[in-house]
Amino acid sequence: VLMVGTPSADFAYLRRVIEADSNVVSDVISPDTPQGGGFRSGAALEDLGRYALVVLHNVPAALLTPEIQRELVSTVTSGGGLLVVGGDESLNAGWGTGLSSVLPTESAGAANYVSGAYSARIPAGAERHSILRLSEDPVAEREAWSALPPFFGMSMQQVSKAATSSVLLENEEGDPLVAVRNAGRGKCAVVGARGFARAGLMMWGIGDTDRVVRSFWQKTIRWLLTKEEVRKLRITTEKQTYRSGEPVSFRAELFDDLL
Repeated sequence: VLMVGTPSADFAYLRRVIEADSNVVSDVISPDTPQGGGFRSGAALEDLGRYALVVLHNVPAALLTPEIQRELVSTVTSGGGLLVVGGDESLNAGWGTGLSSVLPTESAGAANYVSGAYSARIPAGAERHSILRLSEDPVAEREAWSALPPFFGMSMQQVSKAATSSVLLENEEGDPLVAVRNAGRGKCAVVGARGFARAGLMMWGIGDTDRVVRSFWQKTIRWLLTKEEVRKLRITTEKQTYRSGEPVSFRAELFDDLL
């Protein structure tokens, strides 16, 4: 995984989640200065062949040259993953126009990042997506997300017209906060909401945990890294070893095209 981004609490939180996964090897580029950071980031983005997933966390448009955008599109359509997290530097009008063939969203106009209080809700039908799944109870999942404090900002986006684009989280006005898309053999996710680290910290402050936001990032990364070649039907057992005569329980999962 290659993670490139502007330093922030959200960037640091996502970095910790990724690095906590022993199955993931990550390279992280967080600039000390805009000039030096841009040079190092650009060099890394021009050599994407060894990465299964690229994370662009509030990356400015100036860094995304036409050559880099073509390389990112090629990475996704060839089976890789792309995660774009918005902010005051990204997902504004004209940002990443060369990525439109793989992004699940597009700019909603000249307005870019807007501050405010934005509560997240799950649109009808999205609660069963693997990224949002916390349990086998859709009602409990909606309640868990509604219990979170509001996000403090968002990049204004609208969902693309691609058939495989879908919104997983939206604000109270119906604007997408999180959207995903299958593109070619790969996948792309756009997260416009900001304040995941704050939300997790505040949940700890009221005696709960950050399980919702942590699970969201963990499962987003896993979903993006899962190859389309992986069979949609998965069968597992509750445990690896059974005694003679002991009943064996199987769990079968059949995933649709969006999973």
